[in-house]
Amino acid sequence: MGNSIGQIADAMGVSYKTIANNCTRIRGKLGLADVKELVRHAVERRFRGTGFG
Repeated sequence: MGNSIGQIADAMGVSYKTIANNCTRIRGKLGLADVKELVRHAVERRFRGTGFG
């Protein structure tokens, strides 16, 4: 299971809102409806995060 927005924000030293806003902007640019689609998009492209797995 993945990390929550709060966990990601803490690890990066930024606020929850910063991560949430960036996810919203990325989804908009990619034309994705929700976080599930964003995750699916990343997985399909073999995204491999660093430090969160």
